[in-house]
Amino acid sequence: MKFGCGKKNITKGKIIKMAQSYSSSSSRHSSSLSFSSSSSSSNNNNDSLLLSSSSSSSNNAKTIGTEYEGYRKWRGIVKGNNNCLYCIPFYATQILKIDPSTDQTTLVGHIYAGDFKWYNGFAHGDFIYGIPYNAQQFLKYNIITEMSELVGGDIIDIDIGEDEDDFKWRSGAVADDGCFYCFPYEHNRILKFNPQNDTVVFVGEEIEGYYKFSGTVKAKNGCLYGIPFDANRVAKFNVAMEEVTFIGDNYGGGDDSEDDTFDVSKGSGWMGGVEGTDDNIYGVPFNQNQWLKIDIVTETTSLIGDDLSTYGNYKYDGGVVGEDRIVYAIPSDANRITKFNTTTEQMSEVRKRRHEDNYNADNGDDKWSGGVLHPNGHIYCAPYCNNNVLKIKTNHIRDEGNMLLLQSNSSLTEFNEYINSNQFEYIYVTHKAFYDRLVSYRNSLIVMNAKLALE
Repeated sequence: MKFGCGKKNITKGKIIKMAQSYSSSSSRHSSSLSFSSSSSSSNNNNDSLLLSSSSSSSNNAKTIGTEYEGYRKWRGIVKGNNNCLYCIPFYATQILKIDPSTDQTTLVGHIYAGDFKWYNGFAHGDFIYGIPYNAQQFLKYNIITEMSELVGGDIIDIDIGEDEDDFKWRSGAVADDGCFYCFPYEHNRILKFNPQNDTVVFVGEEIEGYYKFSGTVKAKNGCLYGIPFDANRVAKFNVAMEEVTFIGDNYGGGDDSEDDTFDVSKGSGWMGGVEGTDDNIYGVPFNQNQWLKIDIVTETTSLIGDDLSTYGNYKYDGGVVGEDRIVYAIPSDANRITKFNTTTEQMSEVRKRRHEDNYNADNGDDKWSGGVLHPNGHIYCAPYCNNNVLKIKTNHIRDEGNMLLLQSNSSLTEFNEYINSNQFEYIYVTHKAFYDRLVSYRNSLIVMNAKLALE
């Protein structure tokens, strides 16, 4: 197991009974349609289609905001309804606020001492919540008053003793009933939190084992899925029935050795997960060398994608689906940001560090922890041991520079060449409605040309 900024084995003192948004902008008019960096706009005074090119002078990734020294600072990041982002304090004493309109960062909320406090979180109304990892209560932050408090009652290590170093939950997801559910890490029960009255209750049967689940992902079927960190299999939680079942293959774990130690080389498989564009769930490789695919229809699991053994251990800390509908893996010890296409099941690297890309993922461990997609099309990642927030560009489709102007009076040949280009294929992935409209326009042009030919 890895706790951050260094690796070590964990000695067992006892047997413990054992987480993105896609946005598009379109303006539908009879004469024109456009995409831009901030929103779509149309100009009824000219008959044209304005399309973003795939090339850009903008950075693919960069670090932003104030530098914050220290290690194990924040784990997880949440978008508030004010469009600002909030990093959850792990060792840090305050919440880190990111304003994407200026890329400035500030520390907000009350000061809380202690280590391993909260890990990941969620938003509800005007509030941001932090999940109790070593803390005994949820962190609740009001984005209007910028005040924070502790809520949820005292959930001191029930069922697992009173060791203050027990790490209870580290992920969660909002279910269809509006409540927030956390799959257990060291705790032995799923935690249900009701944001309407800030109450907590344990649900489902006990789950035994160490360091069980690193992610909680809600699927289209309404069920929640636990991403295995050291658990042998994927867990499925039926919210309505409050039942836990295990699905898919057995991948083993790192806590089954006879000498009562945790072997990190056998465990810590995946760190968090995402829902893909195909509605299946994908676990992000941490110590595992392939992605985990969870088919929610057949309830089977499989290892997919390229062999990532050359990337070493402790590769990524979470993933986020970008505006381009590609999954971006957040670098922990990995020295590159990578993209995973769930359709082709192939990975590629975001452009390597150059003079115009001022982020440095080439050295250091435990760099960033978790990310979130902002409506501006960029992913923002919480600084764990790195000193800055990481910002990743995924909105190439509506790039502000190098716009390609396609006139509506273009010839049929020009329309066909554009529609068959790689650039337009990229547009089709994220803007099918736009594609359909342009094809319809071309078909009308074909009919018009045919009528003219018959005259």
